[in-house]
Amino acid sequence: MRLTGLLALALPIVAALPTSTVLVKRQHNNNEIEISDKVAIGIEEHGPLPGGTEMLEGGTALDIEKYPSSVEAALNGTRAQILSLAVRDPTEAEMDDLKFHTALASNVYCSAVMNGRWICPHCSKTNHLEIVETFDTIVYDTNVLVARDDKKKIIYVVFRGKTKKNTFSAVVVIVSCSASLQNWLADMNIILTNYPGVTSARVHAGFYNSYKDVQSRLMSTIKSQVSKYANYAVHVTGHSLGGATALFNALDLHENGITNIRLITQGQPRTGNKAFANYVAGTGIPYMRAVNQRDVVPHVPDIGYSHAGDEFWEKTGLLGGVQVCATSDGLETDDCANSIAPFTSFTDHTRYV
Repeated sequence: MRLTGLLALALPIVAALPTSTVLVKRQHNNNEIEISDKVAIGIEEHGPLPGGTEMLEGGTALDIEKYPSSVEAALNGTRAQILSLAVRDPTEAEMDDLKFHTALASNVYCSAVMNGRWICPHCSKTNHLEIVETFDTIVYDTNVLVARDDKKKIIYVVFRGKTKKNTFSAVVVIVSCSASLQNWLADMNIILTNYPGVTSARVHAGFYNSYKDVQSRLMSTIKSQVSKYANYAVHVTGHSLGGATALFNALDLHENGITNIRLITQGQPRTGNKAFANYVAGTGIPYMRAVNQRDVVPHVPDIGYSHAGDEFWEKTGLLGGVQVCATSDGLETDDCANSIAPFTSFTDHTRYV
């Protein structure tokens, strides 16, 4: 069973700054690449990347097509069976949730939708929702849609990933933007900033600033909707950079006393350090984090960063399907997408289908 909804990609993702967790350094294009602990474990299992492979900070591949049989064993499910990993299949209800929210996150890449009209390739899945308001900021081009389902009693907050403005189709976005986005992914550096009110928690400054660019107006609209529809749940979702900003919004809602929240992201980058991930897990917000096959974006930033949330990893091959990694501490494990590092793929970031 596979996730549906074509998602365009796009974010100015970045390479992580080196920290004391680095295990080894390697030469790449006359520069030293910091190899993270996650990648070092992957190299032990799968072997090193072929010579000449373009790597990101941490040592994972930007976009590699071929991979060894040990990576295929992780993708087709045989690795999980052989090692008796603590993973499970998703429930039917979880798959329905993932499919719907993936389509919703896909649809906000269409300019017509952000202009208030359900006109897009997958709009038949979401056109029963009433669009409440859309947002488009000047500084960071943060795009958000707020919609409401009066039958299911849900308020949806949907963050778009980074892409060119005024592009109608998600397919066009992929064709026109993928090359420049790969360059951003490879070349841009991060700046870490403190997350307010949480000791030792630090987050990616660019992602956080993208959220703060829309925060005041967006929160005003959501609070108004929650006040008017007090028995409605709030579902926050987004793909790529939109997943990172969706996480900040879910926390903002929680910190403002809104309790009936769910968070569902697709292809989300790591957003903060382990102290931040622990804080996210400790809020108790139900958090589903979908990863498509070898998508590189959830693997970065790497050194010093951690994911929270239950991972729903879409695989391929003999067994295929979706494998769920959920731990008692609410943090990422090495049993799902991390099991294929460093043989990661930029292409898979554009194929949440």
